[in-house]
Parts: sequence; C-alpha cells; structure tokens
Amino acid sequence: MYAPLSKFWRVVLGLCTWLVVPGMAQGPPIDLRFEHLSRAQGLSNSDITCFAQDNDGFFWIGTQDGLNRYDGHQVTVYRHSPVDSTSLADNSISCLYVDRQGRLWVGTENNGLSRYRKELDRFENFPHLPEDPQSLSYHYVTSITETSEGQLWVGTLRGLNAWQPTTQDFERFFSQSSYVMAGSTLDSLVAELDTASWKSLATLREQKFTDWPDLAIAAKATMDPVVWNGIAEVVRAKVVRDFDGAYIRRLVADVRGGLWIGYEREGLAYFVPGEGVKKHYRYDPEDSTSLSHDEVYSLCLDGPWLWVGTRGGGLNRLAVSRETFERYPYPPLAGHIKEVLRDEDGIIWAGDDLGLTRYDARSNRFTRYQHHPDLPNSLSASLVNALYQDQQANLWVGCLQGGVNLHVPHQPFHSMQPLPGNPFSLTKGQVTALLHDSQGRLWVGYYQTGIDVFSADRKSRRHIPFVEGVNQGLGEGTVFRIFEDRQGHIWIGTYRGGLQRYQEEAESFISYRYDPDDPDGISGNDVRDIAEDAQGRLWLAIHGGGVCSFDPRTELFEHWRSAHHPNQRSLADDWVFCLEVDRQGQVVVGSVQGVSWLNPQDGTTRDYNQANSSLAHNRVRSMAFDGRGRLWVGTENGLSRWQPEQEIFTNYGAEQGLPNSFIDGIIEDPLGKLWLSTNDGLVRLHPDEGAFEHYTKRDGLQGPEFFPGAYTRSEDGTLYFGGQQGVTWLTPSEIIPNRFLPPVHLTDFKLFNAPVTIGTPGSPLQQHVSETQRITLEYNQNFVGFEFVALNLVRPEKNRYAYRLEGLEELWNPAGNRHEASYTNLSPGKYTFRVRGANNDGLWNPEEASVELVIRPPWWR
Repeated sequence: MYAPLSKFWRVVLGLCTWLVVPGMAQGPPIDLRFEHLSRAQGLSNSDITCFAQDNDGFFWIGTQDGLNRYDGHQVTVYRHSPVDSTSLADNSISCLYVDRQGRLWVGTENNGLSRYRKELDRFENFPHLPEDPQSLSYHYVTSITETSEGQLWVGTLRGLNAWQPTTQDFERFFSQSSYVMAGSTLDSLVAELDTASWKSLATLREQKFTDWPDLAIAAKATMDPVVWNGIAEVVRAKVVRDFDGAYIRRLVADVRGGLWIGYEREGLAYFVPGEGVKKHYRYDPEDSTSLSHDEVYSLCLDGPWLWVGTRGGGLNRLAVSRETFERYPYPPLAGHIKEVLRDEDGIIWAGDDLGLTRYDARSNRFTRYQHHPDLPNSLSASLVNALYQDQQANLWVGCLQGGVNLHVPHQPFHSMQPLPGNPFSLTKGQVTALLHDSQGRLWVGYYQTGIDVFSADRKSRRHIPFVEGVNQGLGEGTVFRIFEDRQGHIWIGTYRGGLQRYQEEAESFISYRYDPDDPDGISGNDVRDIAEDAQGRLWLAIHGGGVCSFDPRTELFEHWRSAHHPNQRSLADDWVFCLEVDRQGQVVVGSVQGVSWLNPQDGTTRDYNQANSSLAHNRVRSMAFDGRGRLWVGTENGLSRWQPEQEIFTNYGAEQGLPNSFIDGIIEDPLGKLWLSTNDGLVRLHPDEGAFEHYTKRDGLQGPEFFPGAYTRSEDGTLYFGGQQGVTWLTPSEIIPNRFLPPVHLTDFKLFNAPVTIGTPGSPLQQHVSETQRITLEYNQNFVGFEFVALNLVRPEKNRYAYRLEGLEELWNPAGNRHEASYTNLSPGKYTFRVRGANNDGLWNPEEASVELVIRPPWWR
C-alpha cells in the first residue's frame, strides 16, 4: 500500500529533520524506514557496489564478490568460473547498465566487461587485451552509459571506449595504452624548455589518441611547450594543464548526444563524439564558482543542472548554461560523495562515507540518514556506495559491509520508537496507553515508566514519572488508560494508582485510591478502562474490582460486583478489562466471563458468554461501537459482532480470514472500516464485505505485538496504536492501493524435481524457459515442474499466483504466495502451462506467462 504523509505528523518529521541535520548526531528521523537484504537472504556479499533493473523487472545487485539477481522471492548468484568461458568475467562488480535493447552490461574491476544473454542465462565477455587495440582499453571498467543515438560508451581507468556492435569490438579514446613511440617518425624532441615539466608524450587527433604517423603531437606539461614534430619544423603546442583524459570514474550521456565525464584526478569534461572535449572544468582555489575538487566520482543530470559528487570536495551543482558551480561542502555532506541520484519527485539523494543525504531544492533542506543500532529499520550501515530508483519508485541503497537497503515511498504506516540521546523520542518502547487530546497533544503511557506528553507542534515533550510515596504523583505501575472527558480533564488509570485526575497548572494529580475501610470509595486500584456517559459520570473497569461509576461533581462512587459480593448489584465477574457506553446510556462490560449489559437506571445486568450466545471467547479484551451503533467485541480467540435481534454474536476467526485471533484493540476509522490491533500486527476489516487486510512489521509497524487498550484516534482521522516497541500511526484515508501490474515470468523448468540445464546434449531446453515457446519431451519425461515469479518488489511475500495446465485442467489453481507448480505421470499429449500473478494488494496482471508442453508417445504407439 502507498500513502502520503498525514498533515498532523509532518510536523513531527520536520522536527526530527531539524534535530538531526545540524549536529548529525541524533540518529535518523523516523519517516524513512528500510527493509534489508543481506547474506541471510542469499546475497553473495555484503559490500554493494551498484544496482540495475532490467526491462523484465529483475533487480540486479553488484557486489565485490559476485553478481546477484533478485526477484522478490530469492537471490540468484552469478560468479566467475575459470573453467567456463560463458561465466561472469570477474567476481568484483564495478558497474551495471541496461541498454535500450534491454541487454545487461556488467563492468568488473579485474577483467573488463560482460554482457548477459538472458536467453541462455550466460555471459559474453569482453576483456582488455594489451596486444589488441580494438579490445577494451583497460581491465577496470568504472562506468557505462548510452547516448540518445544508441551509442554505448564504456569508461575505464585507462580511457574511454565506444562499443562497435557490427564488429563486436571497441574504439578507444583518451587511452594511455595507445601511446605509440614510432622511432621512424620522431627524430628528436626538445625537452625541459625553461620551466616546462614533461610527464608524458602522445599523439593526438580530434582529442583522440591514435598512432604516431597522424602527426598531431601533444605533451602533458605545466606550460605550453615547444616540440619538434619530427618532420620539418618546431611548433608550439597548446596543451590542457595536467590533463590526459584517461582516469575515468563516471559517464553520463545528455539528450544532445554528448558525454559528461568525471575523472579521478582531472575534474569534469564535456565530450562530443566527432568533435572532442568541448569543455573542461577544474578546481580553482581562486574561484569560488569553480568545481570544488578535481576527483569526480559521481554525476547526475537534473534538467539544466548537473550534480557532481567529488572525493574530498562534497557536492556541486553545475548550471550548464552559465558554466558556474554551486558548492555543497561538508557539513552537512561528507567530503566523499560516492553516488548521486535524482528521484522522480525531483529529490536529490547523495551517498557518502557518513550515510545517506536527502536534499529538497525547493526548501533547500538537507536530511541525513545513518545507521542507528537501536533502530532495526535504519540504514544497515553508514557507508553508502550505490543508489537506485526502480520502476515502482522504490529507493535502493547499497552499503559497504551492510548489504542492500530498500525504502518503499509513501508507506501508510509510521512508527515512533525510543532513540537514546534524542529528547523528542519515546522514553520507552512498551506503550500501554495512548490519548490524542482536544489540544492536539499526544499522551503516551508506558509499562512501569510513567507518561510522555508531546505538544501539538511536537517541539516539546514532558515526561511524567511515577514518584513512590507521593499521593499527588502518578500512580504506581503500568499506565492502562489515559482519558479526556468532555470538560477537557485528563484522567489516568494505572495498575496500582486508582483513578487520577491530572492538574495542568500544578502538574500534579488528584487521586482516588482504594481504601478497604471506605465502602463508598473506589473498589480497586487497578483501573483498566474509563468511559463517560451523557450525564458526565465516569465508568471505570476495575480489574478484580468490578465496575464503578464516579460523579466528578459529587466525588461519589457506585459499585457493580460479581455474585461473590451479595450486597452489590450483580455483575458476571469482577475481573473486568474494558467497557463502553451505548446510545441508550447502558454500560457494556467486557470481563473474563464474557459481556454484560449494565442498566444504570434500574441496576439490572444481562450477561452473555460463549455458552449462551456464541461469543467467540469468554475473555474479552476490547470493545467498540461503530458509526451505525453496532457492538464489536475483541476476545482472546476472535472477533464477535453483536446481533441484538437474536441476542447472539456473529464471529470472525481464522476460517473467515482473520490472521490473528487475539484482539487487543478495536477502533473505527472515518471511512467506516474497523482496525484491529492483535498479537500479530494490525488488521483492517471491511465490515460489509467481511474482508480482512493484514499488516505486519514489514509494512512499517512498530512490531508484531500490541497492548490491549493502547489505541486512539485524532480529530483528523489519524489512528495510533501502542505496542512492545513503540507507537504505530497511520491516516487510513491516505492509503492508496498499489496499482503496479507485476510482469509474470517463468524462472525455471524441472524434470523429476531437478532443474534442466540449457543447451546440453539431450536437454529439452535450448533457451531459457522464459524465452521458450515449446518444450518437447519423451514419454518417460513426464514428471515436470515450473517455477515462476511476479516481479512486484513491494511486499513481494504478499504476491499471489494462479496456474493451470491446459489439456489437463479446466480451472485455475490458486497458489497463494507459492511460486512453483509440479505435475506427475502426465500422459502423452499437448499441454500449455499458464500462470498469472497479482501484486501485494491483489491486483492481477491480465498478461500471463505460458509455454507449450508436448510429450511424445512411446515408440511402440
């Protein structure tokens, strides 16, 4: 699911940003959470170098030890094999690029370039061969790009290369390896003229190094040297200071067909094929509008600007038309910018040695994100080496020694968790009570740790601790209920504190505690729930003490107890968890013995339980009336809805699709949907359809488990839930379903549960199964299997599949998330295997993946 950020909480996130950026020490703000892909999920190595997504939707991950293909379910690893010429050229991957024909190119550090042939699931390799001037100019490939005309360019640490598809070789540019000292052409050379400092000598023609007889001579020097051209005259050669164009780090092609080239030591250049280097930008200590540093490691086009990341000089933005640079040095950015990315919303992301930085040019605001050991969904490491935005606008972040981080934008769920050293985070993770009051403040009650009160603008937090032995202080133990009455008074229920009213000005409490010598006082100190009726009376759920009503004006209590207390009005049980007041003024009570209706007018009660009214379970943990006045009851074994005409309950459990039956909380959103907090995440119920949607920690929840009664709703419809690890909040009206149609592909074909090798003698596959139209088998090859995938990378474990084998089956087989199918003992004949896929929100792609299957009859038939 996707959702924009609610207005209410943008204030919080803005505050977190303000806290984090200046000092860079508070940890990341809470609005950016990452899922992690590591060695545990099958990744070949945790040092990530680059990313790419191919046209089919597979996600490729380059590491320092192998190439990985990720499909949302599994990781396929490709490595170099010295005995297989069609394996990857080298295991150390430096760059990845998918060209306009959909071909994946793989740059390596030690053995040149590989091109993936998906139809064979193999590689073609293009190494650097010193004796071959048409081979790649160097073995270390640093960058790959393609111009608007379809020309593929490859940058190396020894020059630029243009791929020649007709001859399957390269034309070299700026390559030091092409320096040829032909003695028959060069007779003599005048060296050391005045202060000239000779470093190298080469022939140059149209900014391209070529063989010696072309008679264009240039020498790298600190001043314009005089050289002897070996023919008839002395010429004064114009040279670019300290520039040979060989050490390329990054290439970016613009819409005009030109190349921006970032060099390891020589700044930035703009190269036009056929014309040469048109512009060259260097660091000038006398010019604040020059490039900040000559070591350029990353480039990113952004309309009229070019973002330039340097090693040691931070981030630069070049106004191409004005040819001036704007510098963004440390702080807030680290000096070594390894990657720069512009996302589809125009946000600039920069990866460096200190983490990930988000820059919004519209507000000129930087936000830093780093690894935080206390936040499991922070970056896995702070040394960011690679950035990528995929087809679904997901942000991928690759770290050294940290694996892969995935951020899904516009997630509907957000969490607050305790951050050590951050005064504006939660005090503790175990949140047992919540209230969003009429002033916009958020009250957070904890397990044995008091209360936090966050101001409406979220610029301050006040902590209210338990103080032992002080009657005006907060009651001892867990805070179970924080309640605001219609007068704006805040009431607190704790484990041992009885009923307490908070006095704002005095910052103290008025306490009503149990006194065994006072029969007219409160019946117990363990207050689990508080409700208010139309007359302004408070109704209290006392765990072990039944139900009390309290009139704040008279400060008098009335009691309802179980049959064990004959002098009290009857109640099913004294161990009460929750209560609600209905539209008729009756009090509905949930206890360990079911549900009771209490009539304050005549003192009568009616009891309903599992035996007499089909309640899902007798232990009632939560209750709520919806907008239509219907009562919903959350128990320890399912959800029940009261049917007043029949005086029975309709139940919802596992058979009806309820993912978890322990219901801790129930709250209705402004759209009329019910939200259930459970022991395994949150559940949204569409009451009219009876359909459930399940959300877990991977969706952004604070954790899997929530506390009974720890939920609240703000005036703008934002919902809050408290659990073991913090607070989860969301605005249901902003939840947008995922509309991405996942492409479906066959990924493997098996015989007798073993994968079929492509192209080997006797193999029924001459190409990958995804590129095959028909598979022909012998009569005894009739145990077959297929693997498949729907390439939706947002919560892929929620993708769904259906398949069938035409010629054998009429109906589709619902497979859930299982992405394989097998058939045994197939008879000779013609079949077609078909598979469909749906994304995490159940949107089915009408386009199927299919392959024909022919099983020949035996020779004697």
